[in-house]
Amino acid sequence: MDWLTALVLNHIARTKPMPCPCHGRTYVFQGQGTAHTGGHHGAKLVDVARLAGVSTGSVSNVLNRPECVADATRARVEKASTDLGFVLGVAATEHAAHWRRNGFATWLFTPAASGWYPKRAPQEARPIPILGEP
Repeated sequence: MDWLTALVLNHIARTKPMPCPCHGRTYVFQGQGTAHTGGHHGAKLVDVARLAGVSTGSVSNVLNRPECVADATRARVEKASTDLGFVLGVAATEHAAHWRRNGFATWLFTPAASGWYPKRAPQEARPIPILGEP
């Protein structure tokens, strides 16, 4: 589609993509956000959950709403956090090396080309509502 080509070409002209230093490929959409590491290179929430033998939701509850968690579970999560050196809320300072997977293809480009939104529970695939008049 001409309008989509114009949008992408405009984006390329504005951002002037450069080759990635690690492998030399050039990406149209560059990684601009911070890396999803929680700001540290150590343990992550999922690591704490595995060591404590609980779900990530339970770890999140212990960190954010400890009064909602059983004492035994809270103690296991706190011990796992201490053992792993888990730190919550440290701001990430390093940019992501590459753009992460996103919804552009699924929720923007495919519907623009096909005229249909894809299936997503609980909704079935559906046409994009477009007025047939100016």
